[in-house]
Amino acid sequence: MRFKEGLDRLEAVVGVLERGDCELEDALSAYEEGVRLYRRLLEILAGAERRIEELAGEKEGALLWKRFQGLRAREETTPDAETP
Repeated sequence: MRFKEGLDRLEAVVGVLERGDCELEDALSAYEEGVRLYRRLLEILAGAERRIEELAGEKEGALLWKRFQGLRAREETTPDAETP
């Protein structure tokens, strides 16, 4: 399952539950599906985070990772040679 597909499905499940127009058994099934989707999406996000951290450990990836942390934080820790 791709993240976007799972997120779309989770939003649909939440919509069904929010409407409240289904039988109890159907609502329970939808809730169970929602919990499974939520957990799977968390796994996908955790995997993406691990991949980013691995890339940050590489020479070029580390530079990209620092850029994501924000230029201001980087400038505060490393003086810029061009700044008077």
